Amino acid sequence: MRVELLVVGLGNPGRAYSHTRHNVGWWAVEELLKRHDVRLNRRRRLQASTAELTLGERLVVISTPSTYMNQSGRAVAKLISAYKLESLEHLMILHDELDLPVGSVKVKIGGGMAGHRGLKSIRDHLRVSEFARVRIGIGHPERPYSSNRESSPGRRSQTVSTRAIADTCNTVDRPVSPATVPHTKASCLSGESRELVQGRFVEAQGGVAEYVLGQPDETELPELRKAVVKAADAVEHLVHNDLQSTMNSFNVTQ
Repeated sequence: MRVELLVVGLGNPGRAYSHTRHNVGWWAVEELLKRHDVRLNRRRRLQASTAELTLGERLVVISTPSTYMNQSGRAVAKLISAYKLESLEHLMILHDELDLPVGSVKVKIGGGMAGHRGLKSIRDHLRVSEFARVRIGIGHPERPYSSNRESSPGRRSQTVSTRAIADTCNTVDRPVSPATVPHTKASCLSGESRELVQGRFVEAQGGVAEYVLGQPDETELPELRKAVVKAADAVEHLVHNDLQSTMNSFNVTQ
């Protein structure tokens, strides 16, 4: 049976990341798995885990890459090849979005990557950015509940380790001596231009990496849970309708 839709939820593998804002794309996949009582199966060759389900008479593949976020494109390219997608119209990416308020959900095709390294990796591997996306708003550390830069100040939240931040936000230049690592700090947290983290040089991201790799607080969680349900609804709607109809239905003012 031809695959009607390949759905890929972006996130980082491992328990350290599972409850972070950066993994809400995975949360939406988990919502779909729960609804349809299916489980992911590890596909090492594809660098991903996948599950298949039938909605009506249409085959849907849902997947999570087993790579780190900034290598998501490797898995997506392999999945597209393995399932012989006829066009990128049959691909849907679920991901966290800093530029949307917490709990907001928007469906989009193409456009900018807004600094999202998972999306950039997909673009680089597919050599095109015109793929459909469900954007799940996690807010920005300076304005978590608004798209207006003049609103709420940022909040501190529990974050994963410095090593985890390096794995997500780094750009590898060259290996370095482990002996030098304890005397350095994470540029993703320090705001300096480049610094050594766990044996790698990384690009500065200010407080953004700390925020996306942090766990949402008790005020955010209910909104994010509702957003994850709505993101899963958008996937199911797209299976039976075209993209424009799905955008019209889910991009209403929230």
